[in-house]
Amino acid sequence: NTPATAKCLQKAQRLLEQAFAIRYHNLGVWHVDTVETYNKIASVYLHLGELPQACHAYQQVFLVRRAIFGSCHPSVAISAHSLANVYYKLNMPKESFQWYQTALNIYDRMHLSHRHPTVAKLLKDRSRLELSSMLSLDQ
Repeated sequence: NTPATAKCLQKAQRLLEQAFAIRYHNLGVWHVDTVETYNKIASVYLHLGELPQACHAYQQVFLVRRAIFGSCHPSVAISAHSLANVYYKLNMPKESFQWYQTALNIYDRMHLSHRHPTVAKLLKDRSRLELSSMLSLDQ
């Protein structure tokens, strides 16, 4: 990120944290708008390179979305995919693969084709992990 981008992301983070506090206070943790705001905060952490914070936030988003929507919902799968990507960036391939598989299992239960754009992206990301894991074994 450029300094200007980082500054914009930090401003977005402050504003999202204010919005989250308001929504949490007025709507509660189990409201869709509250969890969506927290998901945006997780994304800002990710773009700022604050990976442990992004990981924690995405874990919370996953848990709340699963509680709200149940375990077979696209928002839950998207959260699992986000967690997989964060673990990939943290160089934690085992955890990354487990979260990719969690997301794929949800999509399979939803009967989404592997050609569906969201599933195809997940499979591409998982392939990248598998390839990088194979390359690291060769070295």
